[in-house]
Amino acid sequence: MEEQFQQEDVVFDDSKTNLLKLDMPIGRKRYFIISFIIGAIMLVLGVLVKYIELANLLLPAVFIVVFLILSVLMFLTVINDSKRFWDLCEQKRKGLLFAIILFLLNIVLFFTGLKFLSFIVYMCMILVRGKLVK
Repeated sequence: MEEQFQQEDVVFDDSKTNLLKLDMPIGRKRYFIISFIIGAIMLVLGVLVKYIELANLLLPAVFIVVFLILSVLMFLTVINDSKRFWDLCEQKRKGLLFAIILFLLNIVLFFTGLKFLSFIVYMCMILVRGKLVK
């Protein structure tokens, strides 16, 4: 007699995810919250840079600090997007690949004036149900 193994659906609890690691997929709610926080920090950073520029305090040290903070935020964005794509396509590698493609696409769209296409992709990532997270 052969035993038949039924593949159980893997369901992740994204409440224990680490923001700095690609450890598990995340659902729509957690993705939205993390993206909102990252976006708010980027907005505050942009406003601070504008005020520093207006006050003529453009020092190399300021640019280095802003560059480092922006680099960390971009890293967190790629990790966050990877986790969400992982939930959508059920594969970690594909999730990471799609997140990197989206990151590069965002850079291109920023300079071409087609930023609304990026917004549409992010809205789809928030609205479409994933397959791995409860």
